[in-house]
Amino acid sequence: MAEKLEHLENLARLTKENSDEGRQELLRQVTDMFMESPDDLNEREIAYFGEIMGGMVHKVETMVRQHVSETLSSVGNAPHDLILSLANDELEVALPVLKNSGVLKDEDLVGIAEEQSQEHLNAIAQRESVGESVTDVLVVKGDDTVLCTLADNTNAQFPWGGMETIVERAKDNDNLELSLSKRRDVPADLAQDMFWRVSEAISEKILSANEGLDEAQVDEVLQEAERWFAEQKGKGALDEAEKFIARKD
Repeated sequence: MAEKLEHLENLARLTKENSDEGRQELLRQVTDMFMESPDDLNEREIAYFGEIMGGMVHKVETMVRQHVSETLSSVGNAPHDLILSLANDELEVALPVLKNSGVLKDEDLVGIAEEQSQEHLNAIAQRESVGESVTDVLVVKGDDTVLCTLADNTNAQFPWGGMETIVERAKDNDNLELSLSKRRDVPADLAQDMFWRVSEAISEKILSANEGLDEAQVDEVLQEAERWFAEQKGKGALDEAEKFIARKD
């Protein structure tokens, strides 16, 4: 390791290299050196690598930064400040670390979601797991694409308030409503709201397309669907008073 650090110090002296080709080659060499045995590095060594790479990464072209991002995205002890910098870069560069890097903390992701593009938010929504503080920001800041991605992510964790927000936003988004209907973590009261919202719309479409159809027949079909839905969500069917209130809300 001492020999590697000596070599790294020699490379560090070259960071003032003015040519684009020289900087790019230097960054590649330092990155490759880091990747030789990242798990064997201590905090001081990681910080040193991060300082050198971080000092060069924004002086090279997008393709090189993207390569660094892809290379480091799966490294659990990659330099935090460098990963955070890459995550706030343009989308092509940010995408690998936003989706995959475990170095990014929830507070990092919240900050990124507050400031970056919808494409950045959609990448965050695809992470292997998304914590409650992050989903809270995504459901407020995200567009329909982000919300659908988040709803489809079974490892995204929603606090009650965040789930209430995304369910409310699903009123005008059929795809989002469908994705949410498949989730097991939607609270029963919110799930019932979604059910009646959908079933009333279906009822209206059926009746408008079939003028002679008996409304009672449609209600009977919907009641059967409601019983099945309640069983799926682990709650008994609503009584008549609850149904009336749900329909009126």
